[in-house]
Amino acid sequence: MTALSAALSLTLAAALLGPLGASPAQAAALVPITGTGSTWAQNALDIWRKGVASSYGQTVNYTGSGSRNGLADFASGATDFAVSEQPFESPADGDGGIRAPDFSYGSLPIAAGATSLAYNLRATGTRVNDLQLSGDTVAKIFTGVITVWNDPAIQADNPQIALPAQTITPIVRADASGSTEVFTRWMATQHEGVWSDYCVRRGESASCGATSQYPVSGAMKAQSGSLGVAGYVSQSYGDGSITYVENSYAVKSGLATAKLLNAGGSFVAPSAAAVGIALQGAGAGDGGVFANQDPRAYPLSSYASMIVPNAVWASFTTEKGRSLGEFARYALCEGQALVESLGYAPLPANLVSAGLAKIRSIPGAESVDVTANCESPTPNSVGLSVTTIQAVDTPLSIEFPADDPAGFGQPGLVNGVSVVTGALPEITVHDGRVSSEQGWDVAANLTPFTSTTDASQTISTRHVGLRAFVVTTTAAGSAPATPQVAGTAVYPAQYASGSGAGETVLGGEVTLVSPANSPAGTYTAKLTLTITSR
Repeated sequence: MTALSAALSLTLAAALLGPLGASPAQAAALVPITGTGSTWAQNALDIWRKGVASSYGQTVNYTGSGSRNGLADFASGATDFAVSEQPFESPADGDGGIRAPDFSYGSLPIAAGATSLAYNLRATGTRVNDLQLSGDTVAKIFTGVITVWNDPAIQADNPQIALPAQTITPIVRADASGSTEVFTRWMATQHEGVWSDYCVRRGESASCGATSQYPVSGAMKAQSGSLGVAGYVSQSYGDGSITYVENSYAVKSGLATAKLLNAGGSFVAPSAAAVGIALQGAGAGDGGVFANQDPRAYPLSSYASMIVPNAVWASFTTEKGRSLGEFARYALCEGQALVESLGYAPLPANLVSAGLAKIRSIPGAESVDVTANCESPTPNSVGLSVTTIQAVDTPLSIEFPADDPAGFGQPGLVNGVSVVTGALPEITVHDGRVSSEQGWDVAANLTPFTSTTDASQTISTRHVGLRAFVVTTTAAGSAPATPQVAGTAVYPAQYASGSGAGETVLGGEVTLVSPANSPAGTYTAKLTLTITSR
């Protein structure tokens, strides 16, 4: 057996938050507020509503009725806020858009995630879990150009799978939705020729652009809501089907999701880290996200916005404004630490900063302390010191990027303890050995986090969660190990494994959940990854 080891010295420059103290939300009662809108973001909204109810006694009512309905309710004054992935539109745009309200309003980023391509497919009697699709192939599936699973275009993306000669059933939304708007906007901007041709074949304008109401045709089946499309694909009668849906619902339904080819030339899964990287291009138009050149970015990444009043109007009072401001602050700060387990991605720092800046435009929210439990929207840095011991007389090796630091988001308080999550740099396993070799295993070991100012203050490794994921692979059997969960983690632990010749790129995420009695400060630890030939 040949062992290769590489040590990463991780310095977490994060001020650990102390126990939750009195906040504006606790100092005075917050009046109930009501919102409607996105089903794409509903799972996140639901956990945040529970969080503010538990921490502050605040009541936030929310119904996931779809982005379009949410915008209409907000514009009519029936609700205090809306959540939507689509903006207000003019009916002249041809989509029967919802007119903007007569009062002043604003929007702030609230929930980030991936629109995943969830599918139900079996090949030679075995469930397919590692499907790869190019954007052009996806667009052609959802416009009726590609109709069978063993189409040469799909087979070219998946040479490792003997795809069946089975009809593809695309599942689309029956109701007007932000999910559809995001998906069709991606097709209209990144695969314009395919989407325009579909519009022409349907007798519509060649420049039909994005729409919240999917134009159904051919073998497509339409279902209502995110639960509806995910539910259909998950059933036995959904064999051979594929849908576009917020990744949270794919995770909740236990669905396989395709890796999507990005502008950097890599097939990437809809992981939280890949979404965060893609959304660093937000603000540069759709191309900044959909066509992000970073090979780690997931193309179909987006975020939902909270639509809020910027003026007192109808039944919206300054008391409601303060309550809404506190809820928005919670969602942008503590709330971001809660969403990853649901299949979402924490908002990157550029969007958190933009959201916090807009809270004080809400009437009544001028006094909201947007920095409370939200130290800074700027990611904390992690420095890396890397050494690699090369294998002897074998083409099995592990490679670390020497100057690629992990990026940690801002810490947040969750149930009274500080939580911070970061993306580890990618590592590459090269295995060019003959087929007689049995494969490889990568193990992870971790030292306790130790305060840089008081060596007696440490955080046990059991409080550090670690999750690996396969970014890309040309080997047949590469897979991540079962994640280590903060609070019950045990090290050393398996990180990933593989079999068969090829190159595997592994990404990872680390989560530090500090005990409630941990003093604030900077803590350091060393993570060692060791690759062993079987």
